[in-house]
Amino acid sequence: ELSDAARRLNDLARHGALERAFQRTKEVALLAEALTSTRRASVLLVGSSGVGKTALVHELVHRFEEKGAAPEEKGVEVYTTSGARIIAGMRYLGQWQERVQRMIQELRVRRAVLHIESLAEFLMTGDPGNGLDAPRYLLPAIEAGEVTVVCEATPDDVARAERTHPAFVQALKALRIDPLRGDAAMIALTSVANAIGRSRRVRFNPDALVRAMDLTERFGDGTA
Repeated sequence: ELSDAARRLNDLARHGALERAFQRTKEVALLAEALTSTRRASVLLVGSSGVGKTALVHELVHRFEEKGAAPEEKGVEVYTTSGARIIAGMRYLGQWQERVQRMIQELRVRRAVLHIESLAEFLMTGDPGNGLDAPRYLLPAIEAGEVTVVCEATPDDVARAERTHPAFVQALKALRIDPLRGDAAMIALTSVANAIGRSRRVRFNPDALVRAMDLTERFGDGTA
């Protein structure tokens, strides 16, 4: 059922198809500890759009796939999904509940992590009035520690969710992801440029990267 409703990110990492998160060692370590320690906790990554929340999850998968990974991290599977994907093809009331239940069972057996791409999209999935409320159906498994979830959200998403689904938000441990600044942002930008250059056989002028960084800090939100 997981293969129908989610995609295993480990496969993409093994084929070099997942982006990296540079200069995020501390954040990746905190995320890994929360998700894999004996007191496993589901995590809510909170940060502005474009700050690198998804890249952080991808970097975590790379960490799990490393030969020198810690015993509690080695081989941990991460599946990514969305509310729309979970209920895709479900025509009748009860079908999606059965799918979610099977997903929970598979995740529990595999001790896998479920990555939900967008908290806002997931909470708006379906029609609660007709019993189609995936978040409330998944919540008991999260609260019981049967399923470990990592979810992405902006601060505005969290504020809305605290009004509409307070119990779901409270079941997740918030981890704030701030934008990279200064030297760290420049190093990350250079690392990304180098990675793109190797894969596409192009070269970025260092002066152009400095200019791009300057323009971002002056006219953008300063995220990297």
